[in-house]
Amino acid sequence: MQHTTADTTAELTEQEYVPTYGSTDGEPPLVSVIIPVYNVEKFLDANLTSVTQQTYRRLEILVVDDGSPDNSGQIADDWATKDHRIRVIHQKNKGLSGARNTGLAQAKGDYILFVDSDDTIEPTLVRSCLAHMRRGRRNIVMYQFDTMSEDGTFVKSRYVHNRYSKRKVLTPEEAIRDQIAGKIGGYAWSFMAPTSIYRENNITFPEGRSMEDLARICQIFGGSDVVIRLPFVLYHYRLRANSIMGTASLAFFKEWKLATQDREAYVLSRFPQLRSYILKQKIEFLSTVDYESLLQTIVFRLNLDPESTRERKETVKALFNEGESDEFKAMQAEYLATKEAERAQRAEQRAAASKRRARQKAIRKAKAKKESLETLEKHVKRSALKNAEKSAIRRHNQHKRVQSVVKQAQSAVKQAQTAVEKAQKELEKATQARTVAQIRVAQKQAQEMEKR
Repeated sequence: MQHTTADTTAELTEQEYVPTYGSTDGEPPLVSVIIPVYNVEKFLDANLTSVTQQTYRRLEILVVDDGSPDNSGQIADDWATKDHRIRVIHQKNKGLSGARNTGLAQAKGDYILFVDSDDTIEPTLVRSCLAHMRRGRRNIVMYQFDTMSEDGTFVKSRYVHNRYSKRKVLTPEEAIRDQIAGKIGGYAWSFMAPTSIYRENNITFPEGRSMEDLARICQIFGGSDVVIRLPFVLYHYRLRANSIMGTASLAFFKEWKLATQDREAYVLSRFPQLRSYILKQKIEFLSTVDYESLLQTIVFRLNLDPESTRERKETVKALFNEGESDEFKAMQAEYLATKEAERAQRAEQRAAASKRRARQKAIRKAKAKKESLETLEKHVKRSALKNAEKSAIRRHNQHKRVQSVVKQAQSAVKQAQTAVEKAQKELEKATQARTVAQIRVAQKQAQEMEKR
């Protein structure tokens, strides 16, 4: 089955991963691909071909043969002789959870990737996921998937899980909220995660049950730092009539209930604020088209019209109502009571918020008034200061002008005094000259008289 998918990391090499993340020995990260195998001889070659053809080569491929009565175990052994990265583990039948747990216990890689043995993956799946991992960070990387029939024919689907076109980065709580609300699927094969999340949180899958991945996915999310969702298809899920997910029955729904109870116990202990989301999903899980995988199963098994949303919804509701209507009503009553309590809490929060806003508004108003008065006071002070400065400058200028006039007058007086003194001296000289002349005339007259 060929599909065109986006690959944002096509040009990267293994060595280019080393600076940002990897194992403690400095090598590029080792990825453990765990493949539980049971009665899939028709599909195992296609599965292992897609895994071994990954563009990122440093893989540990753990094929767990869960006591297959068909030729699956031999096919896996034959592959192991051709590719040294493949290690086959043969065990007595323990079910899908037991096979996954065996793979987890044997894994030596830095990251874990589960692949169901009847599915296939794009060649760039591992590389694309590793491009978003970081050393020292517990990043979970998810990707979109599509559906194919047993013969590999593409099956039309409307997965709500694929309704995004840009990369998303979610906190653990946001991812769990979306999973409970049905926006993220509950499949162990839909993401790659650090091995440390499983080991440090003692996460294993419940054995002897189906829907085991739904029971643990929120716990896995809760052990992460972030959950990154890539906006392109990297995984191809095969829908088979005799697969675990290919049976629509009351027993299936009871398994779903057990899985959601496990999930609820973890979520309420870690994120009690998500209680209403859990109750909401219990009510809506079997009557909403958002759970495309379940609806496709029912369409496939009961030969319904795949284009008839109404027919699918009514069939699912009918299956659910078989012997469980009282429990449904009890869940609905609990959900409504919880929602009513939440509404009351929100109303109280809104009232408190309104009170806070009114108080903050009054504080802002008083502050603005105070600031206005302070501004006015500063303005008055500045104006008075400017006026005083201008008055002082005027007085200073007047004083300088008076001083200048006084200096000019004093200079004129000095000049007048100098002129008077000069005139007096000239007068004295003239008086002296006149006196001398008079004396000379008198002497001359006296001489003339003597001569007579």
